[in-house]
Amino acid sequence: MKVIGIILAAGQSRRMGMDKLSLPVGKRTMVSTVIDTAAMSNLTSIKIVTAMNNRSQTFAGHSLIPCRDSIKGQSHSLRCGVEEAERQGADAIVVLLADQPFIQTNTINALLEMFKNNGELDFVASRFKGIAQPPVLFSKKAFTVIKQLRGDKGAGVLIKGPYRLPKGMYIDYKDPKILADIDTKEVYTRYCLDEGRTTHAATIY
Repeated sequence: MKVIGIILAAGQSRRMGMDKLSLPVGKRTMVSTVIDTAAMSNLTSIKIVTAMNNRSQTFAGHSLIPCRDSIKGQSHSLRCGVEEAERQGADAIVVLLADQPFIQTNTINALLEMFKNNGELDFVASRFKGIAQPPVLFSKKAFTVIKQLRGDKGAGVLIKGPYRLPKGMYIDYKDPKILADIDTKEVYTRYCLDEGRTTHAATIY
């Protein structure tokens, strides 16, 4: 089974007011933490979606997908990733956000294992307090629908709400830190100082 990790790293960091991906998390930058975690997981390979003009040395040595329309919203970055996954003949992708530095290898591997054991699924998503969020695995059956998304919606509409794909499962987390999306300085400060412990349990929707 070929599952490619798609790391979305083309955002503008508007809410942070600075390049958040280069901020330190421990001894590494935020985005390096996500890349290293994905690389140590059971993903077949990882691809990093970046803005066209990104020349950051952080990405040196990694497989990049420069996305011309990334400035139009996350759905465009995601589509660039899906199109590359299709070219690579992927059975599924795992969508990872470059500003979720506290995900762990077992966070990703749990998605892969659930999909492996339930191959008919359209998606497997992480969830905290009933709210589905990345990381999320999408089967190749969902690729066509993903490519139809527009604007800054991202893939969230496909894992929750009225447009949710029909066949999905969720992995519930009790610790908010593991899925924390570091969008603001306040959130960055809070979670970089927090040392919570993470647990999860699989549930079906």
